[in-house]
Amino acid sequence: MRVQGARARAAASRCRTGAGGGVPPTPRNPPPAPGTAPRRTGHGTPTRTIAGADGQDLVYLARRFVPPGSAFALLGTHTVVAGERLDIIAAGELGDPLAFWRLCDGNDAMRPDDLVARIGWRLRITLPLGVPATALA
Repeated sequence: MRVQGARARAAASRCRTGAGGGVPPTPRNPPPAPGTAPRRTGHGTPTRTIAGADGQDLVYLARRFVPPGSAFALLGTHTVVAGERLDIIAAGELGDPLAFWRLCDGNDAMRPDDLVARIGWRLRITLPLGVPATALA
């Protein structure tokens, strides 16, 4: 049986209870802009339409080009330890387990599992693209 720290227990509790959308805004988990859903990886991605075989239009997301990790405002780092999962890291650091894609974007990772494959790797914890880092009062 693995003993968990307080941070990991709190993150696991949020995962089990379905919290994430109800997490209060913090510098690491900014509130969504009006009319947006930043938890979705397709947020802000334009759509395209193609005619289906039956003549109906099929709408799909256009290809998403991820900017380099250096384009994101850095909040801090997290050192990967053995047995960690990316969703648990995202829950603990960003307040939302579904925000793991933000860790991928900020660390130039195309495959999420690559971020926890190397023990001791320091992950960049970043804000979403376009959200500037501000000094904490």
